[in-house]
Amino acid sequence: MAIKKITCKTALHYHDREFASNYDLNIYRRCGHRCIYCFAQYSHKYLDTDQFFDDIFVKTNVTEILHADFSKRSWNSDPVNICGVTDGYQPIEAEYCLMPKIIETFIRHKNPMIITTKSTLLLRDLDLLEKLNKIAGVSVQVSVSAMDELIREKNEPL
Repeated sequence: MAIKKITCKTALHYHDREFASNYDLNIYRRCGHRCIYCFAQYSHKYLDTDQFFDDIFVKTNVTEILHADFSKRSWNSDPVNICGVTDGYQPIEAEYCLMPKIIETFIRHKNPMIITTKSTLLLRDLDLLEKLNKIAGVSVQVSVSAMDELIREKNEPL
C-alpha cells in the first residue's frame, strides 16, 4: 500500500441531496478495506492513480481546516457525515489517528456528527464520542455486508 500525504483547502463538502446530512467530511481519499462492492471507487477516478485500494491519500491538515470551517460566521452547526465515500476508521487510521483530533474539534465547536463504519477501531474513541454526544449528538451506523462469514470474507477480504 502506498500512502500519499496531501493537504486540503476545505474540510467540509456540501451536497444538495441529504444523505444522513448535507455535509460530508472525508479525512482520507480512497480506502483500504478492499470491499469488492464499494461504490466509492468510481468517485475517485480523477486522482492520479487507478489503485483505489492500494493508494491511500491522507489529508494531513484536515483538523486545522475543519476548525477554520467551523469558525466561520456562516457555519450553522449542521450535522456532518464523517467519511461519506471512505471509512474514517479504515486500516490506515490505526497509524495516523486523525479521528480523535477530528472528534475533539467537533467537541470544541459543539457540532453534531454522523459516523458510518465497518471497523471496530471506532471503539478506541468511545470516550470522545460519548463526550460529544452529551453536548451535540452523535449517530453511529455500523456497516454489515453479510451475516454469513464465508460470504463476508469474499466481499470484504480484510
